[in-house]
Amino acid sequence: MAGPETRGLASILGNLGWLLGGKGVGAVLSLVYLGLTARTLGPAGFGQFSLIVGTAQALVAFVSFQTWQIVVRYGMAPLRAGDDARLGRLIAFCLALDLLTAALG
Repeated sequence: MAGPETRGLASILGNLGWLLGGKGVGAVLSLVYLGLTARTLGPAGFGQFSLIVGTAQALVAFVSFQTWQIVVRYGMAPLRAGDDARLGRLIAFCLALDLLTAALG
């Protein structure tokens, strides 16, 4: 009978297999859809498609603030000190920032 350590390792390796398998299938399907898109749109259309997708990805990178990082970095000191008011202001600021960026699109 396997011990708890062996079962834990088997579970981790099984989950890793599912994760890597999913990433691999996603990569293959991505290549398939890019090939179909390039063939359907032609060189000029695929160039426009690539430009639009690239611009959208760049905008997402600039607009996504990832406010959870602010809370993790600057929220620990007030949490340890028991300063609930300061922590509340930080969380409220991050929530307002998230809502503002969601409203702007």
